[in-house]
Amino acid sequence: MRIAQISSCYHRTPPAGGGGIEWLVSYLTEELVAMGHEVTLFATGDSVTRAGLWYLYEAPTGAYDWADEIEHAARACEYIAARDFDIVHNHLFSLGLAPLYLCEVPSITTMHLGPHQVWSTVHKAVSRRLQFVSISRKQRERDPKLNWIGTVHNGVNVDDFPYDEKKEDYLLFMGRINREKGPHLAIQAAKKAGRRLKIAGPIDLPATYFEEQIAPMIDGTSVEYVGEVNFDQKADLYRRASALVAPTTAEESFGMVFLEAMSCGTPVITFAIGAAPEIILHGETGYLVTDMAEFVDAIRKVDRISARTCREHVQRTFSSRVMAERYVEIYEKVLAEHKTGITQELRRPTHA
Repeated sequence: MRIAQISSCYHRTPPAGGGGIEWLVSYLTEELVAMGHEVTLFATGDSVTRAGLWYLYEAPTGAYDWADEIEHAARACEYIAARDFDIVHNHLFSLGLAPLYLCEVPSITTMHLGPHQVWSTVHKAVSRRLQFVSISRKQRERDPKLNWIGTVHNGVNVDDFPYDEKKEDYLLFMGRINREKGPHLAIQAAKKAGRRLKIAGPIDLPATYFEEQIAPMIDGTSVEYVGEVNFDQKADLYRRASALVAPTTAEESFGMVFLEAMSCGTPVITFAIGAAPEIILHGETGYLVTDMAEFVDAIRKVDRISARTCREHVQRTFSSRVMAERYVEIYEKVLAEHKTGITQELRRPTHA
């Protein structure tokens, strides 16, 4: 199958630092190549892949500029239209969908982000022709009128994450530092449970929340802020942590940090909201809690969770190979429907 994968122009694929969507596109692209498909990745010129690489921008544009995204998507679609691709898998969102709407090659778009008023309006406008894939059932439930064709959970290359059954006596918060992600709640829970906490991730701007709610609690001993980390640093923090604490209060469509931590054999403690119940096996790979009292109790008993069970759960259900296989099933479904539609069009009687 000849497959076009359209990644973003904002980060390298895979990203050098942040950029979760680009990591997913990379995992999927490399697995599809390993499965024997002919894949072209539409990304930035510095991207790293075994697939064919097409780019408009030699380096990441960095800023989220819709004009750059539209140009990137439009030029990619021009290239695709002039060649014999079977299917286009788009990972852009919002206005980047406009050029795809005009593309005659069958396509799907994965919705990597949650509902947003402006984006949802664009998505619904093009939904009569374009088809979308959700990354969780929860995401699909929140926007049921969109033209969904399937659900494929995100996946990771488990081998990229070091596994260790010997854990150190600290909890880990990994993610953007903002109120919704809940690092202040992680601090409260760790202190009540009498455990050390390491916080890693970029500080969202404006930095008022960090300066007022987080910084005063950092003492370098019981609470430590290690800053924004690269992939190797992140993986090492996961590997050694006794648990990932993720007290997010947002109804998130997925949680890549859950997969990353469990791949390292590290259990996850989080609220039972959003897509978390689709990812974490309560009592087996972590704990799904409903309030702060349960959160603290879960920390106190997290040592009961098997590191091996955590890693095997990801290997079995959320590996990049499983993700790629499920996408191939959707590609085949789209192509079958497209072929049937063409056949019906050719057989439609003409009238003088």
